Amino acid sequence: DGYDVDGVVLLQPGCQTISARFGDIENVSNEVESVELYPNPFTNVFNIRSVASSENEVLKMTIVNTLGAKVFEKQFSIGAETSLNETIDFSHLSNGVYIVNLESKNLNQVVKISKQ
Repeated sequence: DGYDVDGVVLLQPGCQTISARFGDIENVSNEVESVELYPNPFTNVFNIRSVASSENEVLKMTIVNTLGAKVFEKQFSIGAETSLNETIDFSHLSNGVYIVNLESKNLNQVVKISKQ
């Protein structure tokens, strides 16, 4: 008795589709395996941190508001055997809820964040 949810798609009129896949993704040692965004909720800045990768990776972060409009997009290069730890200033954004889509070669993660 339940649902098998393998993905989520956010659709808003006139905006790009943001999608994520959950579940059947296996952890592979040569990839970015997880990304942490904190604090959540945040005031003006939040941090993005990832575990070390054993090869060079590119992590793409896209943030949309609740209307589906893209408010931020950035790619982070993560070198072999290094981790990502960066602080991002979002003092220009209005208070509210935002959807973060994180993508790399083998990672697709969606996180809801709140700005107070």
